[in-house]
Amino acid sequence: MLHLAIGLAVFSSLAGGRLEATGIAAAGQGEAFRWHRVEGGFGRGGMARAIALGGAGDRAIGDQGGVTWWRDAERHRADLPPVRDLVFSDPDTLWVGTADGLYRWRRDGRPERRRLHAGEAAERISDLATLGGSLVLASAGGLFWSTSGERFQRLAVGGVATPVTRVAVARLAGDEAPGARLPIIRIWAAGSRGIHALRGLPA
Repeated sequence: MLHLAIGLAVFSSLAGGRLEATGIAAAGQGEAFRWHRVEGGFGRGGMARAIALGGAGDRAIGDQGGVTWWRDAERHRADLPPVRDLVFSDPDTLWVGTADGLYRWRRDGRPERRRLHAGEAAERISDLATLGGSLVLASAGGLFWSTSGERFQRLAVGGVATPVTRVAVARLAGDEAPGARLPIIRIWAAGSRGIHALRGLPA
């Protein structure tokens, strides 16, 4: 059976026969988009493991052999341990989480290793998230937060060094500390002991 989607209509053909309308393709929130391929063939170390898009139109692809960062028409490559996740904290800073450590790659330099100083397991990064320039990372050695990328604070999730595999962070609208105009940061972490939510205030 052959299926074709043209606009919002779906057509099917049995055994090469004539096309007949069989349904309507879903369009999110009443809108439809036309998609076409504009680029392809990124990466050099095999299958892509992570993708990040920067605010300046940059894109970065992580694979088993490192990261490729496209800046407009320029291509920059860094050979690193197997990449697990990528995220831009600002237009000029790319964070790279690998199977053997965390790296910060600034536009005007090369990737630099940022050690967490929390044991070998903490260097096995599984997920990254950013909020307003701050960084949250999940690792086999626990959950960590950094406001500037210089110092990392371990956050307890079910246990001091409980492995964490996924993380998300948000500053919720209207979610402020009583009697103050300080935003409350919320972090959700998933790991070996389930899903946990944390609340934090700027110190």
